[in-house]
Amino acid sequence: MIRSICQVASLRGSFLCRIHSLHMSANYLRKQFSAIPPTGSGYVDKWFREVIKSKTFYERHALEYRYFYNIDLEGRLYLEETYPKNIATSFKNKKFLNFFFRRLRYANEEDWARLGDDDLVVRVDYPFVSPCGRELNYVRPVDTPIVFHNIRSMSNTQSKDQLELVFGASLCQPFQPDSLYFSKQNYRIYHSIKSNEIGDNEPGQEKEIEFGLLSSSLVMSLSNKFQSSSCGEIMEFIAKDGSIHIMKELSTDHDNGSWGLR
Repeated sequence: MIRSICQVASLRGSFLCRIHSLHMSANYLRKQFSAIPPTGSGYVDKWFREVIKSKTFYERHALEYRYFYNIDLEGRLYLEETYPKNIATSFKNKKFLNFFFRRLRYANEEDWARLGDDDLVVRVDYPFVSPCGRELNYVRPVDTPIVFHNIRSMSNTQSKDQLELVFGASLCQPFQPDSLYFSKQNYRIYHSIKSNEIGDNEPGQEKEIEFGLLSSSLVMSLSNKFQSSSCGEIMEFIAKDGSIHIMKELSTDHDNGSWGLR
């Protein structure tokens, strides 16, 4: 069970206290999990404005079949020059979205070399690419390029207890409670990636995108599944069958880089 307010207060300042606050304050959730901007701050919107470059920049690169994209904390995809960024201006074609996210991978030296000597491009700002024939799509996400936005019963099994996480439009991977991680740097929750739906455009290449973010809406829908351990120092997830799984702390090596929103 979720502990009392007094017990939660004893954990103040810890990640557990922040998780417990899911049950107490939607505004607190918006502040700590960041996928929904705190009321009036517009800080995600500000980040989007700051990364947009000039119209001539995008036109110049488009002539060479190079395009630039952003992915928000709900997993929505946008052309970088699009503003404002919201549900209405995001890409919605399911076939395109699945194609784009399925081909995501880390950028390499060859990808960056195609950008030439453009002073407006900092390599570390675009750590991911999604190739499409002779086109190369450079991706700068707010956090991870893979964002799980839904959880559902696994479609290829008769067991309703087996769940899968959804990203892109309808790409999915099995949900495993033992694969949940939390970050003490940004107070977001992640799930390790073990899907053959990612990077299949590079046969034999090791898949390097290791973690996907759980969107804030998904975290809220699962909030009653989080609890602290009896000692109050460990974060736990209660699975559908009642089993309890200890959540691991995400290594700082896997936190988003300078290109993302901290």
